[in-house]
Amino acid sequence: MEDDAAKKAAKEERDARKKEKQEKAFKEKCKREYFDAYDENGDGLLQKGELRKFVDDICEKSGMPKFKDDFFNDIFADADSDKNNGIDFDEFMTKFGKYCPN
Repeated sequence: MEDDAAKKAAKEERDARKKEKQEKAFKEKCKREYFDAYDENGDGLLQKGELRKFVDDICEKSGMPKFKDDFFNDIFADADSDKNNGIDFDEFMTKFGKYCPN
């Protein structure tokens, strides 16, 4: 019985490491292929115009209409949790990571 519990614990640990590795790879891909690609000035933040291009591209790829300015401004303000007028990578992943294809 202890052997089964040890095997189960080892499998759970392997699964957790595998999931963590996959999440890390996904974040690195999002940073490289999305965040950095839209960060035109390379300052580590997406300004409103840079984020707008990302959002417009996602809308276009998914067949959705582009957001009106007022709605987009609300999205930007909500995503900018530290209110520094830019979206850093953590803020980007929190609000927009789910829109980055695996």
